[in-house]
Amino acid sequence: MSGTARYATILRTPHVAPLLLASMLARLPFGLYALAVVLYLLWRDRLRWEIETWGSRARWVFYGSVLVIVVDLGVFFWFGASGLSAVAFLLTLGICGYAMFRTWRDQRSYGM
Repeated sequence: MSGTARYATILRTPHVAPLLLASMLARLPFGLYALAVVLYLLWRDRLRWEIETWGSRARWVFYGSVLVIVVDLGVFFWFGASGLSAVAFLLTLGICGYAMFRTWRDQRSYGM
């Protein structure tokens, strides 16, 4: 039996998959949860309606940048970062943050 088949057998055991998910979520710091809740509430109450008025390209860039940042943070907290991977982590955050800021600013400039 290969290693992959063994892992698949373990994951099919009742209650193992939810426990694995809970352990993965427990590894994230609680401050990150608080930040996620605040950002979600800000998006739900204010930004969602504003973003709905943007063009299709601007929405794709903005939400795509958010998705890349979430994946980047997940990889950082799951695997850690040192050396070049830390530099890549920071560059990815910076580039996505800049893309979000420019998109937001361009959509709020009203053609001026």
